[in-house]
Amino acid sequence: MSSSSMITPGPANPAGSDLQRPKAAHNVFWLIAERGLKAVGGVGMGILIARHLGPEHYGCYGAAIGLATLAKEAVMLGFDRMVRRDLAARSSDAGKIIGTSICLGLVLAIAVAFSLSALAGSLANDEETRRLTLIVVWMALPQAFYSCEVWFESSGHAKPLVRTRNAVWITFMVFRLILVFIGASVYGFAIL
Repeated sequence: MSSSSMITPGPANPAGSDLQRPKAAHNVFWLIAERGLKAVGGVGMGILIARHLGPEHYGCYGAAIGLATLAKEAVMLGFDRMVRRDLAARSSDAGKIIGTSICLGLVLAIAVAFSLSALAGSLANDEETRRLTLIVVWMALPQAFYSCEVWFESSGHAKPLVRTRNAVWITFMVFRLILVFIGASVYGFAIL
C-alpha cells in the first residue's frame, strides 16, 4: 500500500464548534467576574454592617440570615439541575418547564416560610430575633423564580443575566451603605 493511498483522519472538529468556543469563554468570563465582584463586595459590606450593628444586633441578624439561607436552599431542592436537564432535552418546551418550576417553587417557598416562621416563633428566645426571622424567611419567595435565570444560563445568554443580577446587587449594596450612614436599625437591614 502506498503512502498516497492511505487516508489519515483529521482532528475531530464538529461543524461550528470553533464558533462556540469564544461565546462559551465569554460567558464563563462574565460568570466568574460576577462571583468575584460579589465575594469582594459582600465581605466589605458584611464588615461595615457588623461594625454598625454591634455584636448583639449583628448576632440576631446573623441568626435570621441563617434561617433565610436555609429557606432559600429548601426552596431550590435541586430544581435548578432538573430544569437544566429538561431544558437541554426539550428546549421547545422551555415555557412549560419554567412555568412548572416557578409554580412548584412558589408553593414550596410559602410552605417553607410558614414552617420556619412557626419554628422561629417557638425557638427564638428574644423578640428581636423572632421579628427578624419573620421578616427574612419570606425573602425566599423570589427564589422560586430562579428557573428563569437557569434558562438564561442554559441558552448561552450569560452577559445580560450577569448585568441584571449585578445591577440589582449593586443597588442593594448602595441602599445598605445608606442604612449604615443614616444609623438605621437592624430591621432595615433585614428588609434588604
